Amino acid sequence: MVTVASLMEHPLSWPSLLFLGLCVFVVYATATAVYRLFLSPLNKFPGPRLAALTYWFEYYYDLVKGGRFQSRIAKMHDRYGPIVRINPHELHIRDIDFYDVLYRRENKLDKFPDQIAMFGIPGSHFATASHDLHRARRAPLAPYFSKKSITDMSGAIEEKIEALCRRMRQHQAQAKPMPLGLGFVAMTTDIISVHALGDCYELLERDDFGIDHHHNIVGFIQSCHFIKHWTSLFFFMQTLPDAVTLWLNPRMKLTMDIINRMHVDVKSIMKGMEEKSYKPNPSVFEGLLTSNLPPQEKSLDRLVKEGMALIIAGSEATAQTLSVTTYHLLANPDKLAKLRTTLHDSVPDPNAPPSLAQLESNPYLVACVQEGLRLVYGTAGRLARVSKEAIRYGNWVIPPGTPVGMDSVSMHNDETVFPDHDSFIPERWLEKREDGKRLEKYFTSFGKGTRQCLGMNLAYAELYMTIGTIFRRFDLELSETTRETVQYSRDYFNAFPEKGCDGVKVTIKSGAHIYSANRRRRKARISPGDQEEEDEEEDDSAPILGLRTSRSGHLLATVTATTMTVWQASPLVVLAAASRSAASLRSYGPNVAVHLRPDVSIAVVQTSNGFLVTYSIIVEPTARVYQQIREGVNQRKATGTDSLILEQERAGLREVIIKFRMVIRIDAGIAAALALDNEVVVATKKPAAVQCIKWTPDSAGKQTSTELTNRMAWMQDGSRITDMIHDRAMSLTVWITGDGKAYAVQRLPDRLNESEGNQRLFRGYGFHSPNEQGTDAMKAAINARFSLLAIGCTQGEIHVYVARDYAGSIPPSHKLPSPATFSTTGQITSMSYSPDGYCLMVGYEHGWAMWSVYGKPGASSFSADGRLSAVHDESWLRSVNSLSWTNAGFGVLLTCLDDSRLWEIGMTKSAVTTCFSAANISRTLLLSSSRLILYRGFDLPSTTTISADAPLWQHVAIPTGYLINQNPIRCVVTSLDGRYIAVAGRRGLAHYSVNSGRWKTFDDTESENAFIVRGGMCWYQHVLIAAIESDDAYELRLYSRELGLNTNSVLHVEHLPSAVVTLSIAGQDSLLVYTFENILHHYVINASSTGVKLVQVGQLALHGISQGDGDPSQDVTHASVLFLVDAKLVLLQSSTNEAGLKYDLRVVAHNVEYFDLVRDRGALLRSPAQSRPEIPSEVDTLVSGLQSDSGLDDSLWYFDGGSVRCWMDIDDILMPSTTENDRDVPQPVAIAVDFYPTSVVLNKGVILGLDAEIIQRRDAHFAYMRHGIRTQLFIPDILRRHLSQFDPAAASILALRYQHLPYFSHALELLLHTVLDEEVDSGLGSDDSLMSRVVSFLSSFPDYLDIVVQCTRKTEVRSWRTLFAYLPSPQQLFEESLAKDLLKTAGGYLLVLHTFQELETSSEQCVRLLQRAKEVGDWDLCKELARFLMALDASGETLRETLSRMSIETATETSVQSTDESVRLSTPRVLKRQQPQHPNGSLGRSRDSISSEGPKTSSEAVLSPNGTAVSEDYFSSRS
Repeated sequence: MVTVASLMEHPLSWPSLLFLGLCVFVVYATATAVYRLFLSPLNKFPGPRLAALTYWFEYYYDLVKGGRFQSRIAKMHDRYGPIVRINPHELHIRDIDFYDVLYRRENKLDKFPDQIAMFGIPGSHFATASHDLHRARRAPLAPYFSKKSITDMSGAIEEKIEALCRRMRQHQAQAKPMPLGLGFVAMTTDIISVHALGDCYELLERDDFGIDHHHNIVGFIQSCHFIKHWTSLFFFMQTLPDAVTLWLNPRMKLTMDIINRMHVDVKSIMKGMEEKSYKPNPSVFEGLLTSNLPPQEKSLDRLVKEGMALIIAGSEATAQTLSVTTYHLLANPDKLAKLRTTLHDSVPDPNAPPSLAQLESNPYLVACVQEGLRLVYGTAGRLARVSKEAIRYGNWVIPPGTPVGMDSVSMHNDETVFPDHDSFIPERWLEKREDGKRLEKYFTSFGKGTRQCLGMNLAYAELYMTIGTIFRRFDLELSETTRETVQYSRDYFNAFPEKGCDGVKVTIKSGAHIYSANRRRRKARISPGDQEEEDEEEDDSAPILGLRTSRSGHLLATVTATTMTVWQASPLVVLAAASRSAASLRSYGPNVAVHLRPDVSIAVVQTSNGFLVTYSIIVEPTARVYQQIREGVNQRKATGTDSLILEQERAGLREVIIKFRMVIRIDAGIAAALALDNEVVVATKKPAAVQCIKWTPDSAGKQTSTELTNRMAWMQDGSRITDMIHDRAMSLTVWITGDGKAYAVQRLPDRLNESEGNQRLFRGYGFHSPNEQGTDAMKAAINARFSLLAIGCTQGEIHVYVARDYAGSIPPSHKLPSPATFSTTGQITSMSYSPDGYCLMVGYEHGWAMWSVYGKPGASSFSADGRLSAVHDESWLRSVNSLSWTNAGFGVLLTCLDDSRLWEIGMTKSAVTTCFSAANISRTLLLSSSRLILYRGFDLPSTTTISADAPLWQHVAIPTGYLINQNPIRCVVTSLDGRYIAVAGRRGLAHYSVNSGRWKTFDDTESENAFIVRGGMCWYQHVLIAAIESDDAYELRLYSRELGLNTNSVLHVEHLPSAVVTLSIAGQDSLLVYTFENILHHYVINASSTGVKLVQVGQLALHGISQGDGDPSQDVTHASVLFLVDAKLVLLQSSTNEAGLKYDLRVVAHNVEYFDLVRDRGALLRSPAQSRPEIPSEVDTLVSGLQSDSGLDDSLWYFDGGSVRCWMDIDDILMPSTTENDRDVPQPVAIAVDFYPTSVVLNKGVILGLDAEIIQRRDAHFAYMRHGIRTQLFIPDILRRHLSQFDPAAASILALRYQHLPYFSHALELLLHTVLDEEVDSGLGSDDSLMSRVVSFLSSFPDYLDIVVQCTRKTEVRSWRTLFAYLPSPQQLFEESLAKDLLKTAGGYLLVLHTFQELETSSEQCVRLLQRAKEVGDWDLCKELARFLMALDASGETLRETLSRMSIETATETSVQSTDESVRLSTPRVLKRQQPQHPNGSLGRSRDSISSEGPKTSSEAVLSPNGTAVSEDYFSSRS
């Protein structure tokens, strides 16, 4: 037995003692862990087990991560619910309605001692745990912070604000940025030091605003977490000598400096009170020293801590609120403009200090202050309280003595109360909520209950008076300040940004002068330089000289010689105008052009004398103009466009304010200018140079940089720049120089260490040089989507180049066909690609024209009647000065030469331009600004499908409510079966059922505005799959058409790590999703009775292959993927080698506008109209007996701007490549079209497309544009390819599949006609030629004889010899036709016999044919044959002889002579070769085309000897 005595006689060794200590520690730790996890009264509350086990969890986020524990608490709530256990002893609640319950005044709660220790100021009223002691300590302080006391001291506040204004004027005079955030800290510190200590710190008088004091305070605040977790160590270090403390922890110097200064200040006050010689101003500390507090409460140590609490809380928090509010006002010019307008009304004299009462009565100022306080939160940390009684929260009972906390961050960020909580929206405090709740209930910046902030009234007074004064007097701009400078990121009890603590930095400009107009056309006379003179009345007929639109296309500006006007694009109305005074026009010259900063915040007017007059454009989203309020009026029910107009009138338009900024003089003259995000770029005349003028100076105070063109080594001869155009997406600028060259240019980053002369601002490459007359560059356009640069030349030619990289590889791509001769078009005046990149519009001196991206001509004004255009004064058809796309490409604005009008052309575009999907490609769906236009001919009979009748178009109006809030529509997708359509605008989405004709939209705007469709949409049966972005999260959401649209109707949500680029359905149930991380995700759509969800089975990255779980994951080993990248059709194909699985990239086609892989149309979702044609059983047996079925079910089609091209079997390009280039890819079938193709209608055998035309009528004083359906047969081209490849079996299969079409014979005729023309032109012929194969192929069809005759009717006589060289003799074909009772067909061969001079005069064949026609009663043919015989023999002898042989009585001589005169026919001459009207076989426009009755048959043939076939009009005109 071990006793104490024995231990003393035999003491343990050090190792034994250490082991014993370790055992004790383990036992203690184990017991503590067991208690905290299983026995503690808090073990039933949810939360992380690690947080319940140890404080090290909180320590990690507080100190290691640096003030991140509050954010971690928010994530705990997201996972565990409204109440969580955040450490072994503390609970936290997130419930906006429980805040008033926990912190109500009736609750006498104590503070959590462990938490208040973090402030390092024990003994102050702020760091007092006991409720009763806090009340006693607060009582003598409260009168000095009451509303009356603060009102009485408003003069002292005004004095310090005036001192701040003096410093601001100093910085304004020096033209350098001011650290206004430090100025706010200095001002609030001076105010609180005077009020609390009776002695001012005078920080405003220091050049650096007392930045060292500020950093000391911030350092002390940010040490709170260290003090909280190492409290004993902190206070122990305070007992050590200063030198020792600093040696142990140099950072303690900040704390020591604050404490030491406060010691000196308090001692001075106490000494003065004792000696009666100190005459302090009325101060807080005077009240403390004369209060009824017991002596121990007036000790030096406690008063020092109280003083520190007052100085810290009274300076930093208010200054931070001023910085945050100032930033948001300057970052939101619309809010600032509204505030200044209200301040102008409440404070008429800007030089007189506004009273506190004046400012408190300004509702919008109060709202701005409230919103600023909300974003600062007051305190970001939790406020833990300890109750002596149990607290009930819902079903939870919190044991007595348990610390329970809530925080302002979760209150102020709650989206249910503060929608769009990250945004600065003062209007939320002025609007009445629909639920009747007051926002003040949820406002907790100053806390609530008995511990509410003592200095709330002082803070409000400082905020109102400071903001009201500086924004009434000064015009500020942010400088070197971003949102991250002021946005909450870290919790050190106060809210701190990610980096820095000095607040906003601003540039102070001249006093603010705001110009706006009222109601209708808003115009303000603005005289730069504050020159005042009587204005001349502007002539409303002054021509528009320039036009510029914003990057978004929602706003635009026009300029005349005297006035700049700001417009809204949709609807097109004037919002504001600024007219220059006569003095300004004399000084700077009239306007010649206008330029817009892309975000429309600044407009730059270029004058003739080389000046740039700049204006600020402020958009006020809450104020409305053009608003029509109709109350108590019975309105007719409006639909469609009328409904949209009424809703727009009810909503009104945003108000715009134009404010003069400054005038910039360019001494070297202005050749061209360009307004960019950060600067305005000016090309000067003499010397030729480029100046970059920043909107605001940089950190070094520099604002202008210049580089001479003759010092740009890459620019030949240093020519002067005449035009510039910039594209932000490509980060590229195109310069046009005076010598006709074009350069692709990039801006280089500024280098501060380089001198002005050595600095290089630009890097560029020349890519267009005039190599012949008329090819000098004049204008340019950039297409970022397809990486194209278009150059308009002096003679009207347009050369297009492809920008492969930024290293100068810019080879030619193609050349656009001219819409007319140069004498007709005139020179190019402007050109621009549409926002989606699919269309190029070019303005000429005498009109305009459009092309698709790779050169298919579109609409053109040169097809209009110029005389009618002149009569109707439609200058938009006769000249273009400038043009610009607006409203996301749904409209084009034109200004014309010497015209004061602004013309708008509404655009309709294909759904493919908004969302590239198999369904959009396979079905023709058009989209205008307010409606969908569906082509419904797919499911109709073949002869109806190819009709251009208007009833085949179904117009569907997009819901007005959705358009008003979310216009423009950015994404449209239809389902493969054509039953459903979904649209997505700026936010949210809506979908439509074609069968029911009903739309479904979100029930509430909040849910609709909660996400953006980004990456596209697609339909899987009745389920819509949408790629969305919401609060920086990326998801795939599944919506059912059968359910309503709301937050709870989402069938499935799949989270993604990055944004989606595109998605598409592949096969029957696969979904491919390509993201910005260069990863292709493969999902399987799992549909069951319980719902639909996505199951990821694999993913593929360019840098490697990774596979997921699931049976289909092995697909990745043999997957092939087609991408369309920069108009290149790229095949990503798997292969295996010794190293394992790898993927190869091959470019299989270039200049691809879109492609259509038929197998992507889906087997399950394929509609009857898109299915393969039904094949009769006997034909199907024949097909199955052949070795291969080469149908088009696996075909791949694409359009390259000139022709539709087709690989008949995708396997042709999936075969592994044997070389490194794409020459192994077989050539596709090229099908020429003279319209823009939109869909391949596989079961009809046609390509469907659109053709735009301008309609003018003499009975209407206006022209309009109309698009019609065009069709083109692709069957002849496919058959020709099969036959040219010696594959008649494949040709037979294809023919058998389409022979049921009523126009199939016409397709075969076109095949024969095309091949015959080629054979005649080549002059080559052999038994194995293509012509022989075609004839052999046609001979197997029952319409063979008719096809040959039809071909002869449409070809020249000289081609007949070549044709019949491969056919039996005409006599034999005549006999076959006669034997088959094809009498009119036989008549056609009769004409051939006559042409070949094989027809005898007695015309035995003619007699036989006439006899047969008489027998069957075909009298029309009899008359034609009679006329034919009269043409052979004008004397009539041949006809009489024939009639006598047929025993038909002839007429008298007189009557015969009369008949001879009435039907005298001249034998047609053999014509020179003429091309048929449509040799490519286009349908619906020529005699070759298919009408609604089908093609002409041989029975309609008519005859004329010695020539080509003659039309029926030839005979009827002479009957």
